[in-house]
Amino acid sequence: SAVRGLDLDEARLKRDMESEDVLGHIGHSMQLGDHLGLTGTPSFIAGNAGLFGGQDQAALTSLIAAAREELL
Repeated sequence: SAVRGLDLDEARLKRDMESEDVLGHIGHSMQLGDHLGLTGTPSFIAGNAGLFGGQDQAALTSLIAAAREELL
């Protein structure tokens, strides 16, 4: 498995993945995505704008620059 190939502690990884903190964070992220109408990944939100699907560096830089202008 990939875990073994990375020399990770597989038992600890499984415990951590099933922890209340991790599951709570995932649940919160799912609710936020539903609220924002996100239907897939990746999704990038900055300020009041978003980009959906794979993006190049220029598009991400532009998104962040526009959010900074708007919010600062």
